[in-house]
Amino acid sequence: MKPNIGKITFLTGLILSLNSIDKAVTFPSKSVDTLAQSQDIATLAKLTLSQVKKLVDLDKKKIENSQLRVILPSYIPSEFRVDKVEVLNTDLEANYTIIYRNLNNFCFYIKNSISGKKAGQHYFLLETARYRSGRETIYINSSVIGYGYLDIYNYGNISTNPSISLVSLQNIGFKFESPCTKNDRAITTSKAVKIVESLQYLNP
Repeated sequence: MKPNIGKITFLTGLILSLNSIDKAVTFPSKSVDTLAQSQDIATLAKLTLSQVKKLVDLDKKKIENSQLRVILPSYIPSEFRVDKVEVLNTDLEANYTIIYRNLNNFCFYIKNSISGKKAGQHYFLLETARYRSGRETIYINSSVIGYGYLDIYNYGNISTNPSISLVSLQNIGFKFESPCTKNDRAITTSKAVKIVESLQYLNP
């Protein structure tokens, strides 16, 4: 009995076609998945597409032996919105600052930076000389910024705003502070903890 050449050719072609379809379906692009995840994180951080683009261009910036990774909070209290996004990207310095604010002037900001310049010590000296009455410390362990703690200052003076600042023991370029200026109001400690614990890389 002679083999049916037509049927064999058809079946061979069908098998090859199915293999091609299977490969097309089961070969997800890692870059597409990463982009989708980055967009999800940016949405949770309440950023616009133009703001995200600036941060994506900055992500993984290298200056000398340092690399800047864009870190964003994936939890933002519902009443807060992005007030301002500032980005600096030069050969010697790179940083971004995102300021969040609500209608009652409660405010907080995040910042991350690297620099080829030698950092001054003025900020550190100012912080260590700060009035410490009413200080509270809450320790944080984040997969993104490592070990650190929130310094909460309640000055006991109605004319002086409380303040909250993050001290990171590993990612020293990253900052979280509330309020943003002396004319703003600090967010609650519980919200600060949730925001810091929600930090994620824009591009995991």
